[in-house]
Amino acid sequence: MFKPDKRCKTCDRIKIEKAKGSEKFLNRLYNSRAYHKDGESLLAIARDVTDERPYNGVMKTTYQSLTKHTKYHQALTEDDLINSKIVRASKRKDNEIVKELVQHRDVRQKIMSKGMDQLETGELKLTAASIITAANKEADLEMKEKDQQLKVMEMIAMFQSGEIKRLPEHE
Repeated sequence: MFKPDKRCKTCDRIKIEKAKGSEKFLNRLYNSRAYHKDGESLLAIARDVTDERPYNGVMKTTYQSLTKHTKYHQALTEDDLINSKIVRASKRKDNEIVKELVQHRDVRQKIMSKGMDQLETGELKLTAASIITAANKEADLEMKEKDQQLKVMEMIAMFQSGEIKRLPEHE
């Protein structure tokens, strides 16, 4: 399955060949190691193709463009191509969700409040040991955060005062 992209130089090369009635380059990519273990490597194909002059005004095809093309625009079956697009879209969405969670400084508080809501409604059962463990972890995280802030403030103070220049390891 081949799904051309207008920004892909490899797709342009394949479209030009198809218009001339030849699918030699496309078949060579299908028989490559990108799809078959015993196929020709994309590096060898790139070397052969880049030795040629630009193909009807299309820039020379590089190894990077071949790998991206075989990953995003070409697959053995339509289902494979669709599945790869779905996987990429889900990874993209997962990354967006993670970025949103990281942006919030009070993620722990949200989780704790949800846990407390579930505890009040009876959906969540906790023992005294788990409550004490959660409280200790919360306290440890707060202490680590304060220690990091204190270390940063000490470093800034050392640089501002010029004290860093007087330390023996910097002489």
